[in-house]
Amino acid sequence: MMSNSNANALRKAFRGLHSDMQRSCISSKFVKKTVKVATTRNLPMPADMREQLLGGTSTKNTYFPEEIQDHILNEPSTATTYQFNVNDRKVVLHFVVFDDTLNTLMENKNMDEHARRVCALIHLVSAHAARPACSSTLNIYIYMTDFKKRFPTEKGQSLDAIHANTGMAYHCAKNNDVVVYRKEEWFKVLIHELFHAFGLSFIESDMEAEVHAGMQRSLQRMYAISHPVRIYETYCEIWARILNVVFDCFMGDDATTKSLNPIQATDLQLQVFMECVMDGLHENARFAQQQCAKLMRYMDITYATLANPTKENREIVSKKYRENTNIFAYYVLTCVLLHSPDEFIAWCYKNNPFRRTTPRNNIMQFRTIPSNFNGFMELLNHCKQQCPDLDSMSAHNDDTNDDVLGSSMRMSPPSPSANFMKN
Repeated sequence: MMSNSNANALRKAFRGLHSDMQRSCISSKFVKKTVKVATTRNLPMPADMREQLLGGTSTKNTYFPEEIQDHILNEPSTATTYQFNVNDRKVVLHFVVFDDTLNTLMENKNMDEHARRVCALIHLVSAHAARPACSSTLNIYIYMTDFKKRFPTEKGQSLDAIHANTGMAYHCAKNNDVVVYRKEEWFKVLIHELFHAFGLSFIESDMEAEVHAGMQRSLQRMYAISHPVRIYETYCEIWARILNVVFDCFMGDDATTKSLNPIQATDLQLQVFMECVMDGLHENARFAQQQCAKLMRYMDITYATLANPTKENREIVSKKYRENTNIFAYYVLTCVLLHSPDEFIAWCYKNNPFRRTTPRNNIMQFRTIPSNFNGFMELLNHCKQQCPDLDSMSAHNDDTNDDVLGSSMRMSPPSPSANFMKN
């Protein structure tokens, strides 16, 4: 049961999100399609990728598997490019499709609708970003490859980018590139990468060394792990899953996007919006719990062992848990927060804004002060205590013939839509 204070903060946060979504959708009408190309040499790509292409090699990047790079560089494709401005930010958006059977779909309004959806997203997160220099020019490359995120076929292999990653971006670079290289979960991943690109999250350089060390110590008091964890990846990921649901709820209901006061929603509209989002987040939480339980099975570790940081358990986890990318942040910590999404949103509403307006703005912008870093760790620990028994869930979900409960490592449940761009 939420406290009255948190319940009040949650409702105010949703009212602000609803108003922000209305403004963002109105602003997204001004998207201009500029060019369409169908040759490899003209394929839109970041400058470093183009340099590597001319040199006949792939880019060496921890978060961009060479196998997928090779596919992008060598397979026939068609690209559609859009340009738009978001306040003082200049954005160029590239969609690249590889399946020839889908190219005809690029002629209809579906692609334009997805471009407007991306434009609305950038308006939304830009309104919450407090660092105007971040991504003042932004190039977005969305490569719709069919590579799926899957567990390795043999247990014991360390989990890597090819198994779990889908995109990359620089944190708060002035001239920035965002790359999304799988069709699977492309919109959710784009949200995550934009949190990096707009500096909405935090990185090690945003805090004193002792604060960073303190966060790692706090995490090791919560879990039987010894390796450092990029906790800011969890912050980006939880917001990505929240906003993915927000967009589905808001843009899936025509009544919420047409002829409404862009400032204020009625109580009924707000209630319907809140219920839709919370239902979607609870579905995401169930899925995340299944995926976390699956991760424990793959590692041959019980969640009870991982969540009880004794010396003996730490030795077990040290021997069996293997990752070369941010698996723990994505699949364990995000699962913990998703079990209490209302608590997380209320926490952001109370602690992130720089100004005490009503409703408060900038709730997505992590406020990089010591009390917020400490408070975020306290929130993680609180949500951990509320989590269900993932080991019992693992025992009841052993249907390896099902793609979702088998080898898939996707982080959010599949969209019910059959649209080729919604995977």
